Amino acid sequence: MTYFQTSTSPIKKATETNELLENELQRLRDLFVEKNEQYNDSLQHPISTFHQGDVVSGICARLDDKLGRIRQAGITEDTIDTIDDIVGYLVHLRIALRKKGRGM
Repeated sequence: MTYFQTSTSPIKKATETNELLENELQRLRDLFVEKNEQYNDSLQHPISTFHQGDVVSGICARLDDKLGRIRQAGITEDTIDTIDDIVGYLVHLRIALRKKGRGM
């Protein structure tokens, strides 16, 4: 009977995955903050030139566009950034729902 974990143990794999998660989340955080500043917080405070709906419906419309791009083109080198955009829109959606009191 072995009492020590081997290098293929679930604990080691979880530790490696957790480290990758931390790195990816930091990269995404930096990207989202930078984009939010570049776009002047326009997802949460849109100028509403064309879209007259609320913030949540505006974000959902953008998600539809991004998901449509993936559906049409697939995940390729040309669309990999779309995945980051989708994650960013989902985070903004959570923020918008919290602001409306629906995202607890």
